[in-house]
Amino acid sequence: MSLVLQAWIALAVVFTVGEILRPGLLLLPFGIGAATAAIIEYRGGANGWQWLAFVGVSSVVLVISQRVLAARRRR
Repeated sequence: MSLVLQAWIALAVVFTVGEILRPGLLLLPFGIGAATAAIIEYRGGANGWQWLAFVGVSSVVLVISQRVLAARRRR
């Protein structure tokens, strides 16, 4: 297992545990992004694709989760 893969997995775990300890859907999107980057690293993807996936997936999940939370607060 490469060091980069271990780093992505560690980040995914840290962000997910952080979300468990501090609920609010703020850290979970970054955990999902890091897990996606770990999958790309495992499959042999280049570092650029890993970072693009991390930033892209994290951003999309963050925007969606914040919109869902905002809609729930309005009810």
